Amino acid sequence: MKVCIAASLMLLAACSREPSAEDRIREVIAAAETAAEARDLSDVMALVSDRYSDLRGQDKAAIRDLMRGYFLINQSIHLLLRIEDLEFPANNMASARVTVGMLGRQDAGGNDWSLAADAYEFDIRLLNEDDEWRLISAEWVRAGRGR
Repeated sequence: MKVCIAASLMLLAACSREPSAEDRIREVIAAAETAAEARDLSDVMALVSDRYSDLRGQDKAAIRDLMRGYFLINQSIHLLLRIEDLEFPANNMASARVTVGMLGRQDAGGNDWSLAADAYEFDIRLLNEDDEWRLISAEWVRAGRGR
């Protein structure tokens, strides 16, 4: 009986370990996937830092508009993500290369629904702000076009 209790306590301790920074980044990416598939703009934008900026000159408001447009065009969204690389170049900073397959169901007007499929390669950077990892920058290209 004592062995069972001890084993149970050890199992609980192992399961309740603090998630690593890598685990937390993977959780943020998974949350972004879930929110995008649900077409939930507020949940997606909660993962974007107010300090967001990218090489295209976009800020958080521009990303919000981009996502809003994508959600309006695609009435159904399915994503397939693969994290290719995940690094921590500095304290409280993370970078990842993520390949995303996107399948959307678009309303072409009236009753004609068509599918749109694309694959993109994203280079993303995240910042730990008040113990929450948020997207601070992203660059993307269609998969296979290189950088």
